[in-house]
Amino acid sequence: MAKHLGIPLKHHDALSDARAAGMIVVKAIDHTGLQLSDWLAPQPRKRATAPPTPAPDGTLKGQRIAILGESRNGRLAQQIAANGGRIMASVGATTTMLVVAADEPFGYVRYDAEFKKAEARRLAGDDIHIVSASALLSTLPDRRDV
Repeated sequence: MAKHLGIPLKHHDALSDARAAGMIVVKAIDHTGLQLSDWLAPQPRKRATAPPTPAPDGTLKGQRIAILGESRNGRLAQQIAANGGRIMASVGATTTMLVVAADEPFGYVRYDAEFKKAEARRLAGDDIHIVSASALLSTLPDRRDV
């Protein structure tokens, strides 16, 4: 960001990092016209929208699926629900699958708390699967109605 904005920065130097961060804020204020208090004010939380209702039948009927990396009411969630899967808010004791919206080997996703919970449950012997969205979607019938 500093390089893009033309702000000098000596990496891993605390004073330089602090100056660069301050200059980024100053440039953001100049660019937007917002005051510092506007940037620091808490933002109202958006209400979470409900996930799609699962179809009464389908390949994923009975599956309780958490999604990592995409909205729980987005296109992936709609495809899962159209195939009978129930979308969960997070990985819990009843979750049967974690669908990761990234390709394996998942990279940074492995550090996410939800991924770690699913992996810990799997290693403990629970019946929970961790799959990429593309791997899951390749097993589903082509439903054009989503």
